[in-house]
Amino acid sequence: MYRFLIDPKLYTEEPTGIPCKVCGAMIYSFIKGSSCGSVCHKCGWKIVTTYIEPIIMDEGPYTLQLDAIPEPTIDNIRVAAKLVNCGYMEAKSRLQKGEISKTGEALEIAEAAQDLKDAGYSFSITPDFPYPY
Repeated sequence: MYRFLIDPKLYTEEPTGIPCKVCGAMIYSFIKGSSCGSVCHKCGWKIVTTYIEPIIMDEGPYTLQLDAIPEPTIDNIRVAAKLVNCGYMEAKSRLQKGEISKTGEALEIAEAAQDLKDAGYSFSITPDFPYPY
């Protein structure tokens, strides 16, 4: 699971600079889990809607390119084979040539990049990837 999605327990709130139409007090915008909206703390007026994180909505496509490994170990080959869903011999050959890549939506690429980074692999993502991994 992608670890940089907003924690559902996290509550962020910022003043909007817009006065409440009911009482004139400052309205605050908020995000809490999968909800977002605006609220007036003086009179209780609020409007709420669904908040979907930008990475979930980003359909990309993004391409993750694993750097070539001239002398891959069995573990390197397993990781490459799993990444592109191919057999051992094909993964070894493609890994040596630097031909292991995965194309997909932002969330899918972020999850793969996170796993590769944690395992110490070197890779690149194109176009520029605006999300942490």
